[in-house]
Amino acid sequence: MEKSNNLSRKLKELQAEKGKSQAEFSRELGIAQSTIQSIMKEGNTTLDTLIRISIATESSLDELVFGDSARKATREFLSVLNCYNDLPEGKQGEVQLHVNALLELFNNEQ
Repeated sequence: MEKSNNLSRKLKELQAEKGKSQAEFSRELGIAQSTIQSIMKEGNTTLDTLIRISIATESSLDELVFGDSARKATREFLSVLNCYNDLPEGKQGEVQLHVNALLELFNNEQ
């Protein structure tokens, strides 16, 4: 249920950010206004429609379905990845050893 609410809320936010009416927004997305209206009301749609919305709004599927927490997690992960890429090769190897050790610990806990 919460995922549906996220999709509905996110679509409404995107429409408001663009300052468009629902009719204008649906034309911009290339999706029937009745479909957009239904998604905004119920939060349900097909995967094909969700992908079309994702492409048209330049939003990830995670962001549309799970909300802003997915965007934040992605940004944080990319920040860590950029820091890793900036390390000298020897330091990257050390980080890999530590990450592998942590993964082994997590796998043993399960």
